Amino acid sequence: MNDPTALTIATMLAWINDHRDEPLTLERIAARAGYSPFHFARLFAAATGTGVIAHLRHRRLVAAARRLRDQPGTSLVGLALDSGFDSQEAFTRAFRRTFGLTPGRFRTGHDLELLEANMPASHFHPPQITLLPELVRLGTLTLAGLSQHFDEDSRAEIPLLWSRLLTCLPLPGQVPGRASYGVISSARRGEGEFDYLAGVEIDAGTTTLPDSLTRICLAPACYAVFRIGLTGGPMHPQIRYAMLRIWGTRLTEAELTPTGEPDFLRNDGVRPPIEPGAALACHIPVSTG
Repeated sequence: MNDPTALTIATMLAWINDHRDEPLTLERIAARAGYSPFHFARLFAAATGTGVIAHLRHRRLVAAARRLRDQPGTSLVGLALDSGFDSQEAFTRAFRRTFGLTPGRFRTGHDLELLEANMPASHFHPPQITLLPELVRLGTLTLAGLSQHFDEDSRAEIPLLWSRLLTCLPLPGQVPGRASYGVISSARRGEGEFDYLAGVEIDAGTTTLPDSLTRICLAPACYAVFRIGLTGGPMHPQIRYAMLRIWGTRLTEAELTPTGEPDFLRNDGVRPPIEPGAALACHIPVSTG
């Protein structure tokens, strides 16, 4: 890892995870990294898309979820206190916001590995980004899922949208397979605002969907496709790293001009995204004239 910032973040993510049960503060974590609290908070948010203390809270909740899975009889009051919360009620609210369901429902049986794939990381290694040599033409694509408007302050909540979607699957008319799509539309990249859909492909003829779901039809387009080779662990910080580089330099270097139509990330679901070697395909519609 040659990027000093990435090395610092990777080191601190591992350290936070190893010490998550201790009474950590931003000041203590920043001092460990050798920065002022203000500087480290900005560095951490830019690299991971979330705040330092929010990340610590998420790691504690993931650990709590693992304990619930492995020890279903665990007392929720004790688990709440062990996880740094003052009460079971506060713990239950945070758990529901993070995973989309209560601790009681979670311990009846849910796939934590799929949920954690979209949670903030306990470690971070930059992904490999490769532009496919040929443009890819795709026909109409009909997707459905949960959608929300995000900006720079709220984009760290995207993983929570995926956690909620996982509790809704399979959707009516869902195409067989494990592929999933993260679609960005109505983007104002200069302001950092965009609409985001976490979804799956459905049959174009599907007529009935729950009111909570959004349907989107992507018109036929020619796409530049960047393969994002994941290095293991949660996807969110790796995706943010890749998007900053693809939109910041890689498109320009390849002399590609985006059309402004919705772009998307596709996970084929063949390999669990937390496994090294799993990959995402970033599809960006580009001009061909």
